[in-house]
Amino acid sequence: MKTIIIIALVLFVSGYLFVRWANAPENVAALQQKRLIDAADKESVIQELKKEQEAIREKIADLRCVIHEDFKTNKFTQLHSLDSRTFRFENHEAIYSNLVTQGQLANAYFVLSDQSFTDFVAEIEFEISGEILKCGIVWDCQLEPSEQGAYPSNFQGVYSGPSTYIVQTTERVDRLIGGYFSVFRNQKVRVERIGQHVKATLNDKVLYDKKIDQQSKGKVGIYGTHNGGVKYPTTIYCHIKSFKVFG
Repeated sequence: MKTIIIIALVLFVSGYLFVRWANAPENVAALQQKRLIDAADKESVIQELKKEQEAIREKIADLRCVIHEDFKTNKFTQLHSLDSRTFRFENHEAIYSNLVTQGQLANAYFVLSDQSFTDFVAEIEFEISGEILKCGIVWDCQLEPSEQGAYPSNFQGVYSGPSTYIVQTTERVDRLIGGYFSVFRNQKVRVERIGQHVKATLNDKVLYDKKIDQQSKGKVGIYGTHNGGVKYPTTIYCHIKSFKVFG
């Protein structure tokens, strides 16, 4: 009991002395000055961020549509598939479908622009089925020779399946689109890359909005990929309805 009383007295005296110290005029003035400086710094950061965002909006407003694949002629007219056997065309859609069987390896498919882009906005609309399949947009693709032909050795991208998405820049983000039981078959993916700023949305929901320590130039295009190692035969398909690039 005596020990408890001593501890309580020590805490009381310590608290009393701290309050007196904190309320001393010179300490109150120093605290107020720090708060003013912190508020000024915060306001400066906010204003700088607003300027950057306004510059990005102005840059996007100046971009013009330079690629528009709507498949009205049932073929790619402005993009080139690195494997012509990958897609078939029906009803003004580019269609990829497959039955992935046990032991089949993962695979990736690229349909890329001829020109390279630094600043751009790209949009793709598609319907997708099969949890192991993803589709989306890639950029900064640099083709490197390989035994199978010229394929991108490095790229950045945003691609999604019915319930998950991946953002691949200088980091990799792999998350659910919604809840555990949510399924989104009809999707519109949009990417804005202006300077070092990358913003990605899916059905107008922001997935990624960051400034990254990298800005390069490369081809932009459509990307599809599916996992391998399935236990049971799995049917997958993706119907691409349109693809646009503003640059």
